[in-house]
Amino acid sequence: MNVKSMKFLILFFLFLAMPAQAEILILKNGKKIEGKVIERRADAIKLNVGGLPTLYFLDEIKEIVAESGNLPYHEIADKPPRPLADIPPAKAELIRKLMEYNGAKLSIEKVFNELIRKAPPDKVTQYQLLFRVDEMLNLVIPVYDKYYTEPELQEMIAFYSSSTGQKLIEITPITIQESLKVVVQYFEEKTKESK
Repeated sequence: MNVKSMKFLILFFLFLAMPAQAEILILKNGKKIEGKVIERRADAIKLNVGGLPTLYFLDEIKEIVAESGNLPYHEIADKPPRPLADIPPAKAELIRKLMEYNGAKLSIEKVFNELIRKAPPDKVTQYQLLFRVDEMLNLVIPVYDKYYTEPELQEMIAFYSSSTGQKLIEITPITIQESLKVVVQYFEEKTKESK
């Protein structure tokens, strides 16, 4: 497994561990769209709008606003995160705890272990020394700090430490796979009907 593949896997597992967020999109044509984020891409955001997945490209979007307040995410995103050393230790610890409870840390560990397992024998020791889960988590903490308050982190930890939260982590990959099969089958059937 090369480094590019490892990056993709890490991002994929971090994405799976993220909760869906409610968004309000204000499009350049003035239309206001409300829904839950189901996918974020470099060029687009997919929202669940009225039960239907709908893709909006960034060049169509004027503003992205959080549902819980009028805090545009793009204004937060434009500001660099503060350094780890400037984050209150209690908040940094909450973020570490969240990444453990939501499965992000375990997912990264699995990817690193798989990378090391597939490494050429002469690279195993080098990779074991090079790839450190805690170092990677420390790089991500400022990003979480930028977007979440301590009370929000505490609420997420409470959810992910519950049996329902743990079930979500365990079952989400399965539901995604099964849902994709159903959606593909749906489109295949609709395509046949249109011929």
